[in-house]
This record gives sequence, structure tokens and C-alpha cells, in this order.
Amino acid sequence: MAIHLAEDTAFPSLLNRAEAQRNVAAYFPNTARILGELVDYGTFLIPRCLNSSPKELVGVVAITIFAKQAVAMLDGAHILIENGIVRPGTLQLRAIFEVSIYLDWLLAEQSDERATAYYTWNLRRKRVWLLRAIPSTPEQIA
Repeated sequence: MAIHLAEDTAFPSLLNRAEAQRNVAAYFPNTARILGELVDYGTFLIPRCLNSSPKELVGVVAITIFAKQAVAMLDGAHILIENGIVRPGTLQLRAIFEVSIYLDWLLAEQSDERATAYYTWNLRRKRVWLLRAIPSTPEQIA
């Protein structure tokens, strides 16, 4: 059975994109602007922090992995909220909260050992994904 709908049409009682965008513009006009400014600031802040850091593994993990992840998630939240897609935007904000927990864990104590553990785990995870692409490897077969 085929359902014929006009392009970009949704049942307005369930999903009214235009109204959602109007509501954000009417009730939260500064929120999207501020989020965009924070994202832009973050994109300049990350290279500055990396250039001024001693380039040890703790700083590299904290800046290039966690801070970059936080800025990327904030950018996603900004785009979603700006377009009236507020509820799914909270998933991006939760990801930023999780990044803050990782940073607290990393910087609380034994930072060198924790950075090494995180970096090693990340490399091993990437290795498994690469092995899945090679035919006849146990990872690809599984």
C-alpha cells in the first residue's frame, strides 16, 4: 500500500517544524545565538590550548579528544535547537555532560596512567574495527 504525501509534509498535530522554529525564535531568541558563539569560540580555543600545552599525553587526550568532542556535541545541540528540534538536542547536551565526567576522571588523579589507558583502549578499539574490514580475519568472520 502506497501513501502519497506532498514532499516535506508531516502530520502537523505530531510534527510541526515551522511552529517549532517560530517558538524557538519567539521564546529563546538568544539561546541559539549564544550556543553558536560558544561553538565558534571553542573552535578557536582548542588549537590555542594545544599550542600552549606541554604536549604530553594527558593534554593531548583532554584537548584533542574530549574538548573537541564537547565542541562537536555543542555544535550539534546548537543546530538542533536553532531549528526547533529541542528534545533530541538534549542527547547532544548529555554527551557534553559525559565528556565532563571523563575529564573529571582523567584529571582527578593518576592522570598520566589514565590518559595512557584511555589512549590505548581507543587504539585497540580502532584496530578491531579495521580488522573487521579485512576478509578472513576472525573479527571479520565474527
